[in-house]
Amino acid sequence: MKLIKLKDAFKIRKGKKVEPVKVPGENTVRYIQIEDLRDNHNPKFCQMQEGYIYAKKDNIIIAWDGANAGTVSYGIEGVIGSTLAVLETDLEEIYTPYIGKFLQSKFQYLRNTSTGATIPHISRKALENLEIPLPEVEKQKLISKTLDQAQELIDKRKSQIEALDQLTQSVFLEMFGDQAA
Repeated sequence: MKLIKLKDAFKIRKGKKVEPVKVPGENTVRYIQIEDLRDNHNPKFCQMQEGYIYAKKDNIIIAWDGANAGTVSYGIEGVIGSTLAVLETDLEEIYTPYIGKFLQSKFQYLRNTSTGATIPHISRKALENLEIPLPEVEKQKLISKTLDQAQELIDKRKSQIEALDQLTQSVFLEMFGDQAA
């Protein structure tokens, strides 16, 4: 397995200030903000303008500035705002979900190397010099699939724990009544 530096495989482009629109319509595109990197269920839109930075589904998006600097996502498409950056590659030996998951695992490193006294900013140098283990593409896909399956199990277990907690509260109320009343 070889190691590559991120700067040898990816071009980094920082987003620009974007003017959102309230209602999507003709000539509007998805506008991606930091919260969309964690929860992709409330899309926003903007008019497409020349000069905006557009992320494709096979790009990686990273929160560059702010309290969530270092948060990474991939598989979403649209114009990115000024607090985000897009990582683009044209190398066929790279499977985006694998690299995305690798970068997500480096969140603490990205935070520890960030600059800025009050508002953290990703250190371009630290990100560019990050060494990525790069197995063959098929192995990248297998690793990514395995991590997806593990995450599904974690999510199911969290849901089960939440349901058991609700059951415990329900049984308690049934047995002892509402103690707050």
